[in-house]
Amino acid sequence: MDWERVCLFASQVGTMERLLEASIKHARTRPQFGQAIGKFQAVSHRIVDMKVHVEAARLLTYKAASRLGRTRAVSMDAAMAKLFVSESLVQTALGAVQIYGGTGT
Repeated sequence: MDWERVCLFASQVGTMERLLEASIKHARTRPQFGQAIGKFQAVSHRIVDMKVHVEAARLLTYKAASRLGRTRAVSMDAAMAKLFVSESLVQTALGAVQIYGGTGT
């Protein structure tokens, strides 16, 4: 069961990365008030928060997978990764929705 959980976290981290990349691309190309929205501090801070969530989720997933390969006793690591990765995915998705704003694309 732990193996499946760790694999599920990896796919969620991949989804978070895709959301982050799409948000960065949108922030670089979407003009507002004569400049790209990525130049605004609120948008750039949101992107940085998204990046922090992605990196921390990736590290927790790697730690759980590494321990699974060595000891096979990863219940605590899998539980921590489950909590953090799932909450980070929600925060990253909300950040992407806010960066995209009313366009929704």
